[in-house]
Amino acid sequence: MEQTAAELAILLDGSVSGNPETRVRKLGKIESAGTGAVTFLANKEYEKFVYSSCASVVVVSKDFKPKKDLPPEMTLVRVDDPYSAFAKLLDAYDNILKRDEGVHSTAIIHPDAIIGDACAIGPGVVIDKGATIGDRTELRAHVYIGRDVTIGTDCMFFSGVRILDRCHVGNRCTIQGGTVIGSDGFGFAPKDDGSYAKVPQTGNVIIEDECDLGALCTFDRATLGSTIIRKGCKLDNLIQVAHNVVIGEKTVIAAQTGIAGSTTIGSQ
Repeated sequence: MEQTAAELAILLDGSVSGNPETRVRKLGKIESAGTGAVTFLANKEYEKFVYSSCASVVVVSKDFKPKKDLPPEMTLVRVDDPYSAFAKLLDAYDNILKRDEGVHSTAIIHPDAIIGDACAIGPGVVIDKGATIGDRTELRAHVYIGRDVTIGTDCMFFSGVRILDRCHVGNRCTIQGGTVIGSDGFGFAPKDDGSYAKVPQTGNVIIEDECDLGALCTFDRATLGSTIIRKGCKLDNLIQVAHNVVIGEKTVIAAQTGIAGSTTIGSQ
């Protein structure tokens, strides 16, 4: 990635204070960014670093007024919201880093599976019978996609993700490494002799569009029907979602949370 300050300003809907031809080729933290880096200032507690930073470009708010002289080679890009603008820049940079599309030679894909256009299928990926993968979705190393699973467009699954039989993931979803979608719910019926009979878990899990799921989470399939994560949910690492749970739209849940079976959580 190499861009001028002027090009960054266009991307971020901002304006340039300084040299519009200043070039950047990397991202950095404001405390440690060097020459050729772009960084941002969104928190006043970090303003002290801007006066000694070696960053070539700093993304700041439109109303930022330096309390003392800035480094002479520094160029500012002024935007409405520096944090959101830098998130947009990070997303653009992340897209550049994505792997080239295509299917790795070690991937195993059932002949009845359907793979969309411009997908990237990494080493050791297994895609089982009847699965459908939407356009531009990336599956990194050792992802497993079970039978009759449907995956939407523009998704990113990191290494070791498991999407088990008959589950559904919508469009523009990101799932971090090691997360399992569709493991059996914890269902056991007590017997007269004190032992337990396993209750078959015949439902599935539905992850709606634009969800971000952290690493090492488990989402149990429903006993009957579906466990449902509604559109736009953001879940951190190490979360257990039990069978038949419904989580409402745009809900955010922090790490190490356990949600008991048949719980319903409202939207946002």
